[in-house]
This record gives sequence, C-alpha cells and structure tokens, in this order.
Amino acid sequence: MDSTDNLGLPFIVAAQAQKHVSHNESLRTLDVLLQLAVLDKDQMAPPATPAPGDRYIVPEGASDAWSGQAGNVAAWQDGAWAFHLPREGWLAWIADEQRLYCRRGGAWSPLVNAFESSSSLVDGAGNEILAFEPAADAANHLAVASAATGSAPALTAAGEDPDIDLHLIPKGTGVVRSEGRVEFSSPIYPPLRAERTTTATNTPSAAMQLLVTSSSTVSDGFAVNYDFAIRDNSAVINNIGSIQFSRSGNDNSGCFRILPANTGAQTAQFELSPTGSPYFPGCATTAAAANAVLNSGSLPANEILRSTSSAQYKDFVEDISERYADNILNLRPVWYRSKCRTDNPSWSWYGLVAEEVAAIEPRLVSWGYPSDAHEIVEREIDGKIVTERILKPEAELAPDGVSYERLSVLLLNIVKRHEARIQAIEEQSTTGSTRA
Repeated sequence: MDSTDNLGLPFIVAAQAQKHVSHNESLRTLDVLLQLAVLDKDQMAPPATPAPGDRYIVPEGASDAWSGQAGNVAAWQDGAWAFHLPREGWLAWIADEQRLYCRRGGAWSPLVNAFESSSSLVDGAGNEILAFEPAADAANHLAVASAATGSAPALTAAGEDPDIDLHLIPKGTGVVRSEGRVEFSSPIYPPLRAERTTTATNTPSAAMQLLVTSSSTVSDGFAVNYDFAIRDNSAVINNIGSIQFSRSGNDNSGCFRILPANTGAQTAQFELSPTGSPYFPGCATTAAAANAVLNSGSLPANEILRSTSSAQYKDFVEDISERYADNILNLRPVWYRSKCRTDNPSWSWYGLVAEEVAAIEPRLVSWGYPSDAHEIVEREIDGKIVTERILKPEAELAPDGVSYERLSVLLLNIVKRHEARIQAIEEQSTTGSTRA
C-alpha cells in the first residue's frame, strides 16, 4: 500500500527520494479535507481569481476546469484546481448558506442542526421532508425535543405567539394515522374538535367517521362505541357512560343508544331504532298525570313538548260555554281493531275517531302531517349521495289523535250542570213532601 485507506494520503516509503514531496502532498490533502468548509456548492464555473485554499463542492453540469467533477471537493492549491472524491458520511459547512451538509446516498444534503438559522431534513434525492424555522427567523416555529427518560419525544408549535396551531396535513386524499392510542390533554380546551371546510349550503357536510373494522362476519350487536370518562383525584379513570351505534338488520341499519354508567355498570337508557322509534328502557313510573306531548305537526316530526295547566301560561280566563261542552255528546264512541304494529292484533279496542271529533270540535284533536306528506330526496354533498326526509310543498295538517285529557274538562262542565239539576229536583221533592 502506498496511501492511507480513507483520505488517500501518500505514504513515505523506504529508500524514497524526495520524501518531502509525499509528505507535503499529505499535508495539502489534510488542509483541504480536515474541518471541511466550502464557499459554495451551486457555482457552475470556477471563479476567475480564486484565493489560495478556496474550496467548493462542484455542482452537476459545471463547466471549464470543473467539468466532470460533480459532487467532488475542488480546492485551489499552488495555482491549480485539485479534486477530492468524498466518502459517504462526510460533513461540509456551506458558507454562503450557513448550513451543514452531509454526503449520503451519493449526494450532498442538508443536515438538520438546531443551532442553524434555518434548516431542513431531506432524503437522498434532495427532497425536503422536514423543515425547521427557529425563533430567530420566525415567530412561530417547530420544536422537536427528545425528552429525558420517563417522558417522550415531543413535536410542538413554538415561538413568541401564545396561540399557535400545529397542523398535520396529509397529501392528496391521504389521512393522518396513528398505530397506537392518541390521547388529548388540555386543562382549558375541549379535548377534540373536528373541523371541516365546506361550501355554505342548507345541507349537512360530508360525514366524519368513527370507524371500527370487523375481522369476521358482522352480526347484529356489532357497534361503534364512544366512551366518556373522568379521572378522579386518585388518578383512577372512571367510565361514566357512552353513546353507541349498533348494527341492526341485514341491511346494516344503525340503532342509536345512550348508556349512562350506574355504579360502574353501563345500561342502555335510551334507544332510537333505525325506523326512528324512540325507546326509554329505564323509564320510571309515576302516579302523577301525564305532562308530555308528541307534536306530530312539528318539523322534524314528533317534537316532545311539556304540557302545563298553570295560570302563568293563560290569558282571558273565563267559564266555558255550555254549548262547547254539549258538543261532545255528539261524538261517536267506537269499537275497532288496531292497525298499529305495537298493539295486540287479537284485541278489539274502543275510542274515538280523530277525523270525526275534528268535524265536531277541532280543539279536541292534535293536528299533524300524515306519513305520506313527507318524501325522501337525495342530495350530493362533497361527492357523496345522502338522503333526507323533507315535507312536501303541498302538505297540509290533518287530525292525528284525540286529546282525551281535554274531554274531562267538558265532561266536568256537563256533570256540574247535571249535579245542579239533581240538587234542584231533590230540593223540590223535599219541599213538596214537607207541604204534604
């Protein structure tokens, strides 16, 4: 061997003449490559008047004396250009950029340095994959910290501005994914906000999904569950309830449930079927009168209202006219079979017909829109087809149910008048008997 392995420095061999030549050549090479700092890496032609010791990294396509030396280190020594082939992993300071570069993958690429004014991490092809802006050049910048043992590395928005957003933005239709649990912690703000930018329309934006994937055949009861929990002062996380959409039916319809936790156990206390029927499995009973009303004339239908009899909700209070009370004597009590799916089909039922009652006294019925007054329409939102149940333009309110509780008021009027007549008859009968 007549030179070193890494830098190619010439050895002084035994019985060599002019040993100083090899020695000085090694010193010149060390002078170039040790603590490598070059003036430029993008200059396409050698400078006209280089100073002794000037160094450059030759760019692709360079001309004149640098032609064919792309990527090599060019040094002006003894009035001529000397070229040195870099090895993988060499570092070079680029003076005009104030940036440290590394030789990797056969190319020079920036080396991220937290002390640089501006730096970025690039791949072997020179594509920037992570950029850093320190506070010296930007009020808002990215801080990457490798925390001490017991904590974790952190990627944070930093800088002088107290309110800085940190955006994780994928490319194209890609998504931001996490293979582990993502945990949000803030003493001030809600833990999660899903924000979507869309055009201003009168329809909902495209859905944001909470996705659960089955690894086998999906059956009824397979659900998407969202838990709510609190951490107590003993650092114990306690689940206090959840909301759930569960598969219901072969068409993958969804059943919605609310499950509050009671002494650690969750039980469904409200359920909404795919057809819209609401259920209250844990609803308690009471001896008090009913005070809830489903308004079938609302939009959307069946608004729940609270019924009240307090004087604070009444104006112009006066005794009822006897003719209104006497109208109910014209109502027709009927005996019938029910078409409702929840009623026992083998029974006969008794009641009144809302349409007949409305023709006699319209205030004794609740008014709503019949089922055929609505239609299902399709809309395209952000490239997706969604369905919506809307009211037809020509829809009209129709009698929907008899307000049986109001009958008692009119019946009370009739009973009181009959009671007065009975008392009068009894008084006349008693007077007649005394005279006799």
